[in-house]
Amino acid sequence: GRWEEGEGLLTGAINALDAPVEPQAHLLVAWLLAWRGTIQHRTGQTSLARQELTRVLQSLADASLPAEGREKLRAFTYLQRGGDLMTNRQRNEMGEDLRESLALYQRIGDAYWTIHCLCILGHWELFNGQLRQGWERSKEAANLARHAGNTSGEVTALHLMSFIAEHMGHTEKGEEFAREARANNRDPSRRVSVGQR
Repeated sequence: GRWEEGEGLLTGAINALDAPVEPQAHLLVAWLLAWRGTIQHRTGQTSLARQELTRVLQSLADASLPAEGREKLRAFTYLQRGGDLMTNRQRNEMGEDLRESLALYQRIGDAYWTIHCLCILGHWELFNGQLRQGWERSKEAANLARHAGNTSGEVTALHLMSFIAEHMGHTEKGEEFAREARANNRDPSRRVSVGQR
């Protein structure tokens, strides 16, 4: 399939850049490894994915790597490893990875991925019975997405707010958020473009 083909291409590129010396080349290989770990997770190779992503995080201790690129990769890798942990039901560790990723994206100032992290953390808190925390995460994500013009992020956050509101016994409020999400999703003028990410 496409995922397997992508994994093969990444492996070929990693092998072609064998033992890089330059910091930028080292960072590129680390990115390729992180993406390969992400694909391994998507194709059910969860143990292998976790090992790959953990190795990437360990490699980022190298202070010679460009600081900005290193922090973006660290945030991405924590986020992907958190998803792998969710698959394996290791939810406490997942929360730690996702909170680490969120803090890094907030420090970097990346609104798109901050919104994404907030929504995933909101889901995690919901399934751990932390409804109030999940509500606050999803509300923050919706506000940030609205301000950034990221309709897809806002719709995701509104759906989560709807779900949490119903779990908290606020059925009418939940239905209101669901209607708002549907309305936003149908409005083509409010959809985020790739260039806005």
